[in-house]
This record gives sequence, structure tokens and C-alpha cells, in this order.
Amino acid sequence: MFRIRRRRFLQLAFAAATFLLCYCLFKSGGDSDTSAQPSAEISSGSFSTQSAEVVIGTFDVSHEEDVTRYSPGGYHPVTIGDAFKDGRYVVRRKIGYGEYSTVWLTEDIQKKQFVALKILAANSSAGGIDEVEEVEILLHTTKANPSHPGYKHVISILDHFDHVGVHGTHICLVFELLGRGGYSLLRHYNEQLPLPMVKRFLQQFFLGLDYLHTQARIVHTDLKLDNILLMLDDPYETIKNDLRANPPISAPPQGSQGPPHTPYRVYKSQPLPVFEPPGNAINVKIVDLGVANWVDKHMRSLITSPILRAPEVVLGAPWDTSADIWSAACIVYRLLMGDELFNPFARPDASWTEEEEHIAQMIELLGRVPSSLIERGKYAHKYLEADGMLWKIAGIEPHSRSLRAMIAERHGDEVADQSYDLLSLMFRYEPYERSTAAQLAQHPWLRP
Repeated sequence: MFRIRRRRFLQLAFAAATFLLCYCLFKSGGDSDTSAQPSAEISSGSFSTQSAEVVIGTFDVSHEEDVTRYSPGGYHPVTIGDAFKDGRYVVRRKIGYGEYSTVWLTEDIQKKQFVALKILAANSSAGGIDEVEEVEILLHTTKANPSHPGYKHVISILDHFDHVGVHGTHICLVFELLGRGGYSLLRHYNEQLPLPMVKRFLQQFFLGLDYLHTQARIVHTDLKLDNILLMLDDPYETIKNDLRANPPISAPPQGSQGPPHTPYRVYKSQPLPVFEPPGNAINVKIVDLGVANWVDKHMRSLITSPILRAPEVVLGAPWDTSADIWSAACIVYRLLMGDELFNPFARPDASWTEEEEHIAQMIELLGRVPSSLIERGKYAHKYLEADGMLWKIAGIEPHSRSLRAMIAERHGDEVADQSYDLLSLMFRYEPYERSTAAQLAQHPWLRP
């Protein structure tokens, strides 16, 4: 396992003051890149920058990254055509951004392929350890066991290096370029995916999840459809054509908020479109390990998006890989039904909380919360009586909602019987009663 030395954390935490000295980050596998090279000379076999000229457009920059972060310790100002790591990676378009990073559609000139380049803010660790921990987890996950069948369904890091820019030293991560996520796929099909596509999607998803749980020893803790991305068929030609059809869009240049008042551009996020696969032959990968936890070392206690949160997490009980299985069950339902199974909301008059509404919806589906789980949950007694019913919300009827009946109404009895059998192995109050990802990947309903 690649371990990031304690000294590196200190360097990152104080990067705003010491970035000129931070040349030693990640020497154990990456390189240090001293400056981006605008207008880099591109080899004759590459995609021409002239075919992807920047369009100065009008768009709401408030929907993009926080422009105040273009300052020492913050984002690196990127211009389309900039080249990184001695000219190897040339930026073609912006994909998106996060609180501590920007992500760019980039051409690898050496390998003649498009990749995703994630450039972390210079002080990314000052906002929390997540970004640095993510690098460690990615490096480990990439090498844990490439022979496992789920390996190809989990994101891998292709390269990483340091870039010294005007705002500090930035960790740069290079990933395989992937397509849109599961939510975009659902919208593309008007919330009704063909069942063969659903089954193929889920089987690959479970294989990837098994790889994370058993080989990398990782709990993802943020599984959702946006974190399961489509692999691209013939990506180089596909992306070249998309760049010609959809050139990068930029707002007019601006100056950074404080010294050294570096000029920068805000580019519009332009994720790839949904490239419809031939037939139902989709291939998917699990991505975004930014808040993942080691199986034997939890960095945080509250995990997962609220609507996908397992009951043990809601109640403050210990959790493990089974928390991912509950979230995965919510994803199965969403793919089948085009809607969320749980939609908790807090009462405007504060008569009950979002957590209590979530538990109420669980009780309607699965019955009373078992006393064994209540006893382990440090928050359970805020919400539940000893009999497994809620203190505050009256009139909840256990098992009043039928998961099978809801599926049958849309898909018919045969599909309902088979898919409910799968879901019933996942929607269990007790974590130890849920099936593993490996077992779910072998479920009869998912067989071709």
C-alpha cells in the first residue's frame, strides 16, 4: 500500500505560505511539473487545438467553481491548450469541478488517448484530509488485485504528479476518461431503462463493489447513480468528434481576488453527452472514492447521501461494508422504477425530523425496527420506542407498503418476483443479514 508521509500532510496544510518549497510531494510515484506550457507544441498525431477553439459565451458563472478560490492556496488557473507534465497532457475542455478541485478533458499526447485530469487546490488538505486520503486509496485500489473480475469495474488512477503553479503546488490525478453517470442514462431513456440493460449494469456494479469490499478492503460510503459511470466505446474518435461539435465555452478573462492578481478564465462545465451503447451492451465503473473508508479504519461516522443511508447509519450504530449494500439496493430500485424509494423530509413546523421521516418510510416497508439494532444505535432512543416504532410520528403502519406490488404495477408479476427476490436480500435492518456484493452478482435474475 502506498502511504503518504506525515510530512506531506503538513506541507499541504500550509501550502499557501510554503508552496515554493513543496517540490517533494509524491516523489514515490509521480513527478514534479514546474509550470503549465500554454500553446504547447503538439505532435502531428494529436487532435488539433485549432479544431476546438474556445467560444466566449454568456452563462451563469455562479454555477461553476467559486471564483474567490483563484488565489494563493486555491485553484490553479487553467487555460484551454495548457500542457502539463512536460507537454504530455494537453487540456481540451472543462468537465466539472469540486470544492477542492477542477476536472479537465485532457489529451495524453504520448498515448494518443483522452483522459480526465483532476487538479487539486494547492491547500486541498486544509479543508479536510479527504483529498489526500483519496490519493492513497486510489493508489491502493489500482494495484490491489487486477486479476479480480470486478477490477475493470472500478476507477483506476493512470498517473499522478505535482504541478507548481502561481497559487501553490497542486496534486494532479489522471484517470481513464469515462462517460456520463447512471442518472444521465436514466434521463436519456425517460426513466425507463430496458431490463437487459438494467441487469448488465447491476451485475457489473456488484462485481466492482465486491472488488472494493474484498480486494481493496474499501467501503465506498457514497454510492449513487452519479458515481457509476459508463465506459466509452472507441473513446478517442468519439471524443474528437464531440470536441468538434461542442467546443469549450469560456467567460471573459478575470483577475484573481488578491495578490498576485493572476488572470484566469471561468470555463463552462461540459461533461460528455450520453453516448448510446449499441444494443444494451453498456459497461460501467464505480468512481469517486473521495469519501471512501478503509474497512478497518473509518475516517468519518456519518456517511452516504441521506436518501440512500442505511438504518444503522441513521441510528448511529456501527457500520461496515453492508452499508454499501443498502445503498446499492436503493440504486437497484431507482434503475427499475425511475424514482427514489425513500424520500424523507422534515416537517416545516419541526414536529419531526428528516431522520424520523426516513425511519417511518423504512417501517412501512420492512416493519418495526428490531430491538437489537435499537440497542446498538447511539441516536436510536431519540427516535424510537423500545417496540421499534417512532415516538413522534403516529399512525405509521408496519408493512403497509409492498415493494413487490410497486414493482409489479410497472413491470408485471414475473419481473416483480425475480427483482424482489434480489432486493429482499439487500433491504434488511440487520447488516449481517444482507447478502454480499459477490453473492448479489451471482443472483439468477442478473444472469444473461
